[in-house]
Amino acid sequence: MKFYRRCAIMVLILASGCSKQEEAIQAVATAKAIEVSTAQQVMDGFVKSGLPVDKVRNVSASDDANQLLGRPHQYTSKIDFIDTRFPEGKLDEATNNIEVFANDEDARARRDYIDRVMRDMPMATQYLFLRKNVLVRINGALTPEAAKEYEDASAKLLAP
Repeated sequence: MKFYRRCAIMVLILASGCSKQEEAIQAVATAKAIEVSTAQQVMDGFVKSGLPVDKVRNVSASDDANQLLGRPHQYTSKIDFIDTRFPEGKLDEATNNIEVFANDEDARARRDYIDRVMRDMPMATQYLFLRKNVLVRINGALTPEAAKEYEDASAKLLAP
């Protein structure tokens, strides 16, 4: 009986050591990812990735069309921009957005809200890429391949 008790204790000790090791690995991975506090940081990453962005505009509380910037549980910074691959003659309608929130939960709630609205208005389709506290919204008129470039750049910039 003592043998089994010792084995059980050893298993518990080893198991707790493994979870601590996994926690340490996760902490190192998290430390490598940048902490994003502004939409400009994400835009800088898009530019460095070579994405064809143009007409970049930092949104302020006074010119935010949605009137959400800085309000409780809404984005803390926002950038509007276009992708130059958007169909010719429609660049004025080609707005894409980067919205940064104070926390992951607020970003997720915004993504879920936009997703529900898009289901009722398919003509307003967007690609939505949520990563941590950042929501990237890409106009649905871009090809899936072009939109995937933003998803990939977001994933590299905001690694888990």
